[in-house]
Amino acid sequence: MITDAEKDTDNTIEAICRKRLLAVLFITERGCAILRNKPISLSRLPSIPTDFFDDHDEIVLAGFTSLCNLFGVLDDKFVELWYATAPEDEPLSRPLDNVAAIQHDLNNLSFGSSKMTEIQKADVLVTHQWLRLVFWQASMRHGLITSTSTDEAFLYNYPILIARDLCQILRPMEYNSILVHGLGIFEKLFEVAFSLMDSLTLAKIEWSTSDDLRYLFGCLSANPNSHSAYVKVLENKINLARNTTQSPIK
Repeated sequence: MITDAEKDTDNTIEAICRKRLLAVLFITERGCAILRNKPISLSRLPSIPTDFFDDHDEIVLAGFTSLCNLFGVLDDKFVELWYATAPEDEPLSRPLDNVAAIQHDLNNLSFGSSKMTEIQKADVLVTHQWLRLVFWQASMRHGLITSTSTDEAFLYNYPILIARDLCQILRPMEYNSILVHGLGIFEKLFEVAFSLMDSLTLAKIEWSTSDDLRYLFGCLSANPNSHSAYVKVLENKINLARNTTQSPIK
């Protein structure tokens, strides 16, 4: 016979699992909204219970909560802004204020005290830098990027700073910590590398002089699937630029 205490325990565990599942759906949906331009149905991130079932679950929860904190900054207003394709789709002040606030919140996020494993850190920290780029790209779409902004998040060279921070994160890591996440994490590295090349061009810096770009090429090349999907695109970009002042990566 099941006692009332056992029923209460089962109900508590089920509630925790449901909230975690809803959070997984939220993260997945937000990622698809950005990467694949898919619509969203979950307007807000549910609160994540801090309870854990055992010592191993505590470690899993650390990485999961960090991802939730990252994707939680993708509010409805930003997703609407991401879908909008032209600056005239909405007033200038609204996207500027919203993206600036989110970008600053994102920059202030820190995961130094989290009990994440090396594998979890790879996923969370790469996603962190990629989201910084996503907000910069949204700003670019809406004509908010200039060469004179007092806010570095709205400067043309911001992807150079993002790539620098990303490479500082990746260099101390074991490559297998990156590899285990599959093609998804390499897509984020590719996005950063591609934008870095454009920003270097605008800054009149030769691609071949960028250690960060060379390092990202190395990361993308080390995985056969990533090499086929992304390195070839970057190599085509280099080939198209050979008639300009840019020199290829060596």
